[in-house]
Amino acid sequence: MAISAIVIMGTYSLFNIIFKAHSTTSENLFYTGIYNGLSKLINDDFINMVELSDEQLKAVDNETDESEDNNGQANNSTNNSLSPSDNSSTNNDNQMDNKTRQNYIILNTKNNHPELIFSTYNSLFFNKAVPVTITYYIDEENYFTRTEENDNLSFKKDIKLIGNVEDFQVAAFNGEDFIEDTVNPKLMRLIFIIDGRTYQISAGKFILDEK
Repeated sequence: MAISAIVIMGTYSLFNIIFKAHSTTSENLFYTGIYNGLSKLINDDFINMVELSDEQLKAVDNETDESEDNNGQANNSTNNSLSPSDNSSTNNDNQMDNKTRQNYIILNTKNNHPELIFSTYNSLFFNKAVPVTITYYIDEENYFTRTEENDNLSFKKDIKLIGNVEDFQVAAFNGEDFIEDTVNPKLMRLIFIIDGRTYQISAGKFILDEK
């Protein structure tokens, strides 16, 4: 009986070790899958990113102007260090109220979590057939959500990507460090906290100098 008990205890211990190792591996694979999926999607977005239309930029300007009129004050500033080209006179970041607006990206930091807006050919719904305007944000149910829009087709679709998002931040590289609440399509970083784990997704677009 003593020998049988030792054998049973040894077998149980071995099974318990194998089970824990399998659970840990499965958990790591799950979170690795989240990182790989988000990284591929966001990088494909940036690689296929196109400049925002004049109408989109004007809409942001008009919305900001109305907000400034209501508040009775203006808060405009320019940050040349994040320009997507060396010609800073034409491609500057414009900080307007709670929005940072640039030729490729609009960042709205008015809400608890930022909204990232840009245009790309990397449409999930249309399989890259037509350009869409993407809005990334955290919805009321704490889902990281992607909205695809095409005004010419009167199309708009919300796609929930991942839930249990505890925090979401957007930062851009200024040549020395990543700075939150700024934009630079050459190199951005989206930072997530999901189920207590931090994910940092870096993505960028190669942009030729525009004369």
